[in-house]
Amino acid sequence: MERYFTGAEDVSTPNAQSLSSVYTSAGQFQQTLGNNASRAEKTGSLLRPELELSYRKFINIFSPFMLNAEPDEISRKKRRYRFDKNDQCVVYFLQEGDYFLSTQNGHKIIDILSSPSIAGVVPGLSKMPLYLERVDYGKISYLPHDDFWRLVFEFDLFDDAMLIMSAQQSELINYIALNKANALEEVRSLIGWWSKIPDHLKRRFSIMYLIENSSWLSKSSISRALKAMKEKGEIALERGRIS
Repeated sequence: MERYFTGAEDVSTPNAQSLSSVYTSAGQFQQTLGNNASRAEKTGSLLRPELELSYRKFINIFSPFMLNAEPDEISRKKRRYRFDKNDQCVVYFLQEGDYFLSTQNGHKIIDILSSPSIAGVVPGLSKMPLYLERVDYGKISYLPHDDFWRLVFEFDLFDDAMLIMSAQQSELINYIALNKANALEEVRSLIGWWSKIPDHLKRRFSIMYLIENSSWLSKSSISRALKAMKEKGEIALERGRIS
């Protein structure tokens, strides 16, 4: 039986027989999802179908190797997960639930990731200054970064990994572009940004909460901008939430 050193612990990989079963189940899983291209629409996911397929494929195939992720910090019932464990960068697999992706500096929310998803795939030269925070309930696992990429090549998932990296890099660039010259334009950009989250999260969080916790704008500046936009008919809010 081969063993992978993860840094956190020595994790055994399946033997030849069980590894064969992983390959078999992975092929069956891919065929099943391939025959159901409308899965994303049926589940209400806003992910592109091919991106959701890649997320689900990774979670399914890597499940025998994944480690249960314990929170690195619990503060006021908030469970936070850093992108490094035992001085190793890690990749998170979000199997159930929703998670804030936030900055360590200022604790600003830059995105909300809903399962199925993977975070931390993009390699970095230093520790990622971000963390995940579980919204309500959830199931989250992880792999050390080196083990993740070893398995990517082992299971010939490089194209799927590149699709995920490309999508996440595009999201990061789009987020950086949200910063505008004045409060009104920035609020307008942030409304567009948060309009992409699933409906159950739109019902959960007010637009004021999302903008205040994802920018450095004051409440008064946000309120003035929202009022101006409502008066011009640019937005329609239902109890302060995006409709």
